[in-house]
Amino acid sequence: MHNHSSIGRGHIIHFKHSRGGKHYTLWEDPFKKPCYLFALVAGQLESRNDVFVTRSGRQVSLRIWTPAQDAPKTAHAMDSLKAAMKWDEDEFSSDLGNRTVKRIADVSTLRNYQFPQDAGPMAHPVRPHSYIKVDNFYTGKASNFAGVFLCLFFPFSQVYEKGAEVVRMYKTLLGTQGFRKGMDLYFERHDGQAVTCEDFFAAMRDANDAGFASNFLLWYSQAGTPVVKATSSYNADTHTFALKFSQEVAPTPGQPVKEPMFIPVAVGLLDSSTGKDIPLSSVYHDGTLLQSISSNNIQPLFSTVLRLTKEFIAEAMTLPGEEEIMDMMEAADPDAVHAARAFIRKELASQLKSEFLSTVENNRSSEAYVFNHPNTARRALKNIALDPEITKLALHEYNTATNMTEQFAALAAIAQNSGKAHDDVLADFYSKWHHDFLVVSEWLALQAMSDIPGNVENVQNLLNHPGFDLHNPNKVK
Repeated sequence: MHNHSSIGRGHIIHFKHSRGGKHYTLWEDPFKKPCYLFALVAGQLESRNDVFVTRSGRQVSLRIWTPAQDAPKTAHAMDSLKAAMKWDEDEFSSDLGNRTVKRIADVSTLRNYQFPQDAGPMAHPVRPHSYIKVDNFYTGKASNFAGVFLCLFFPFSQVYEKGAEVVRMYKTLLGTQGFRKGMDLYFERHDGQAVTCEDFFAAMRDANDAGFASNFLLWYSQAGTPVVKATSSYNADTHTFALKFSQEVAPTPGQPVKEPMFIPVAVGLLDSSTGKDIPLSSVYHDGTLLQSISSNNIQPLFSTVLRLTKEFIAEAMTLPGEEEIMDMMEAADPDAVHAARAFIRKELASQLKSEFLSTVENNRSSEAYVFNHPNTARRALKNIALDPEITKLALHEYNTATNMTEQFAALAAIAQNSGKAHDDVLADFYSKWHHDFLVVSEWLALQAMSDIPGNVENVQNLLNHPGFDLHNPNKVK
């Protein structure tokens, strides 16, 4: 450890101290990459060190650098890094959680962030036609960096979030093995190069000898979110089920006229009486045979099973966010949406009071915090079942919590009701965490979003609170 550390890409091959408290570090990066990916961080940092052993037996040194006061918090970061490296080596086959719940969360992110941008004045394609450079993006105080990044999150959602969904379409079309073949060819051709979307498209096409639709690349050049409508009909005489799809892409700035987007659709039928897959003999598109399925090997084209795990139940109990609801309205009415959503939450809590209470009680744990999916799912279900109207219950969960996740969930429930418990618990939480600016940011945001009467005055008072800093974007947002 050194009082002053500098971090760069690659392996440290030489380090020495110089006069005047300075030091000299030389790195070697064995992997070619575009120069804009170079990064350098310097400061008073300490590291958490570990080793990852690859399948071939090679040892890879791992270091996570943070300010000294944050070093105890990096255990989860190191575990996540090692899990990610193992996932990469397992060729995308590792299932680290509930895929259904993860997919719901991904789509929710798209609806809440990417969809509004795609429908607004900032709409642009996955690959923008032009951009304004951001100089010194990585400079400045570390405490301010997250705020800067969040301010730029909306534009980034068009590139990264929507772009990831376009990549997902390749896998839907080619299957897992075909997608793997395409990735292998892509790296074989372009490792270390600055490449284009067309290069990726060509690798996927050539590796699989695939005939992609001519308008697939439109996803990279046309902005907007397609609105897809589906109608169905069944002909009992011919035992034929027909699906008809239509789509509309609204005009966006600079693109008043839109072309139809290519969208792959996975198809499967279920028997309404048994819930089992109905074997398909053939699939047609516009009268042309797409797939003929042998009677000896009849498999559904698409099938999924919703397992009612705690994680899935917690997700199913979570109401859509206000932004997501307003996105479905022709004319958004924030006040009406907020009032309706609050009413539904209170009605559910009232009608299912005993069920929610038993859910909380059955998912308590006095054991030390462990980050794994069974415990994550248990905490998620318990926290979503906390009824803000039962202050005594929320106080018990706050005082007995063994981790931040459960304690903050209880705090959030208590913060929805004014009174002595509200004031005492918020003060207690701040006294414990006032030294951690990230936690204080969440503490401030929690109070700003509270529905208690007179909260506007409370928020105004928070502007003068010692935990608030007008110059820190994390606090202002």
